[in-house]
Amino acid sequence: MKKVLALMVLVACLLGMAAAATPVCAASPWDDNFDDNVMDTGLWEHVYLEDDPATFREQNQRLDWFVNGAQMDEGQYITDKYVSTWQYDLSGDMVFQVDFLHQVSANNGTGMNMGLYSGDVGAGDVDFQALIGFKNTVDPAVNNGTKTLTYNWAVSADGAPGGAGWFPRTNTSGTGTLFAAYDHALNRLQLYGSNGPKINITVPANVTSLGVYLEGWASGGTTIVHNASSYFDNFSAAPEPVSFLLFGIGGLTMAGARRFGRKK
Repeated sequence: MKKVLALMVLVACLLGMAAAATPVCAASPWDDNFDDNVMDTGLWEHVYLEDDPATFREQNQRLDWFVNGAQMDEGQYITDKYVSTWQYDLSGDMVFQVDFLHQVSANNGTGMNMGLYSGDVGAGDVDFQALIGFKNTVDPAVNNGTKTLTYNWAVSADGAPGGAGWFPRTNTSGTGTLFAAYDHALNRLQLYGSNGPKINITVPANVTSLGVYLEGWASGGTTIVHNASSYFDNFSAAPEPVSFLLFGIGGLTMAGARRFGRKK
């Protein structure tokens, strides 16, 4: 009887760990900490326009994003993407995450996103996409129109600009982590930042796999010089820790039951 009670206590402890678990991902073949300063062509494709001054570059053991400087027309939008060469087949729960640092730049809007997609981003043939990102806000009445240190989260579904809308962050720093969690049972994405709201987006039934892209963008009507070390770092993709724990709990319980059953 004491052994049965001990097993029950252990299982209860593991369940508590599962409930408290945060989406810290274990290593996977898709993880990239960018430490080697070279794009891994087995993981990523660099998608950009030839005349686009925005660019990603792996350097300083991270994925730096900057704009070399260009005169932009009013309302012009430039973007640069690191697009995964692989896609996840949605066969189970999965969490994608990436750290970021975003510096403000004067006289133009800039932001960075992590998106999930189905289709071919490089060819512009995307069936579905959803993203979580951030921008520094623009207020013409403040600091002569230069950027303030107020950051907002963006959530978008099906690639529609704005999507679910912009949401104020709970702090005004330009650092944090972006998350995209896929729930297999609900066929649902949950997009969120390290200090922002969690937004649920249902994945269309015809979408059977999703890839990931990391994006930097800029817009405005002035010369953009954004070279202040904005970057992504520590991208990871792995099953949710809760899944691992529950799997272990199930195996432990079955093994314990067989063991105690033999010693009745």
